[in-house]
Amino acid sequence: MNWQSTQRVLYRNALIHSSDASRHAAMIVDGDRIAWLGDESPGAAPAFDLVLDLEGAVVAPGLVDAHIEGLQAGSAAELTALRDQAGRLGFVALHDFSTTQAALIGDQIVERPGTLVYPFRRVHDTAAFGAVCAPDAHDEWRAAIEAGLPLAITWNDDDDADALAAGLAGLAARVGLERLRRAATRLEVVSRSAGPLPEAVGQYALTVIGSVAGTSGAWGSFSAAPGSPWIDLAGGAADPSGPGLSAALTRGSARAWQALGRPAVGRLEVGAPAHLAMWSPSLTTASVLAEPPQCLRTVIAGTIVHDAGVLPR
Repeated sequence: MNWQSTQRVLYRNALIHSSDASRHAAMIVDGDRIAWLGDESPGAAPAFDLVLDLEGAVVAPGLVDAHIEGLQAGSAAELTALRDQAGRLGFVALHDFSTTQAALIGDQIVERPGTLVYPFRRVHDTAAFGAVCAPDAHDEWRAAIEAGLPLAITWNDDDDADALAAGLAGLAARVGLERLRRAATRLEVVSRSAGPLPEAVGQYALTVIGSVAGTSGAWGSFSAAPGSPWIDLAGGAADPSGPGLSAALTRGSARAWQALGRPAVGRLEVGAPAHLAMWSPSLTTASVLAEPPQCLRTVIAGTIVHDAGVLPR
């Protein structure tokens, strides 16, 4: 079923957090893509079919939970409830790591309205979106890379960091360093710490999934249901050496999509898929720590999948 919008929609009177850290007041979404970003000066915007006044709302890349475990039963009702809840919270994508093989989860998910769900599975299962492997499963790492699958390596604090570093060096030797760096390879930091092996993370272009807000990290709840990431993001942004909340949000979204093997997604820029969330009242570190922002609207591929009834339509 094709559920993408076919109109050119001008969103105006907004505070748009684009991926290049610049601020815009208006945006055109053409079908499922961002077609234009700019200001509100007369005649600045290209032709459009419909205009929506956002009344000063913040527009940012949609949230991504890069590690959730919410599809244990695999029923249609469970999937619907999970996606609806995620959409209400501003999530446009969930990377699911449930241990059971959910028969209803497959390629057809991305063709339905609602938050997108991408299941990661053990190598011996059907891993359409990504393969999750133990830290010593070196042959499975190589099989995933050679199959072109995103590779997720689980990590706990009591795992052997030297052995993991040696395994990554061996993988680079077998598949080639540049191929490994281009691959979507990630460390699932179950302990939610800052992540192991900072040198290896940079050397092999890994993404660290956990309660992180740095340039190499993407946020994951490691829970059965999507929750709010704002305290984690704002806490990281409050660090003077951190990237700041806006940068943490936009970089984290882009890194989460990159770790899924989709580097062109998750960015608020011309030509990117229109996966957006609209918020009130603001996205500053101080305001988020005081009170998490309200998601006013969630847009996936140009189509509204959640609306709080606050903004005009």
